[in-house]
Amino acid sequence: MAIRNPSSDAKPERRSLAGCVAGPLAPFLLMGLLALGYGTWQAIDRRGYFARARHTLGTVVDVSRFSKGDYVDVRYSTPSGESVQFHSRIRWSRDRFKKGQMVPVLYDPDNFKRAEIDSDEARYDPLAMPVFGAFLVGGYLTLLLVVHLISPRLLRTPRP
Repeated sequence: MAIRNPSSDAKPERRSLAGCVAGPLAPFLLMGLLALGYGTWQAIDRRGYFARARHTLGTVVDVSRFSKGDYVDVRYSTPSGESVQFHSRIRWSRDRFKKGQMVPVLYDPDNFKRAEIDSDEARYDPLAMPVFGAFLVGGYLTLLLVVHLISPRLLRTPRP
């Protein structure tokens, strides 16, 4: 008489398809949450910067050319007459700025080195990170929802 193992009689546990998809894609959710959090913090910080920033005119003193665009050094004068030079953080399209060109400048009155060329790029660039994070998180959750909704149909055993 053969001895049977009671655990072998048990039906194998069925994993859901959503569970199979969620695990391997979890790093994308984590990256999305980090990008969303950091980007939101950065956007709030930039909003405060734009609220207190002052406007002036500056002069382009140097243009660093790279294959994918230009970085610009700008010099401007503070209300007290102090000359301040800064390096733009944004990569600009080629040939947008020329040496000696006058450009609008936004600067922090509490920290004159925190300055940038006043442009739409400078205003909307901080939104890229939270939008990217929202895209990753939204895509992850949408994929899980779709898999959850269609997995019962895929896993249903056909009736004879």
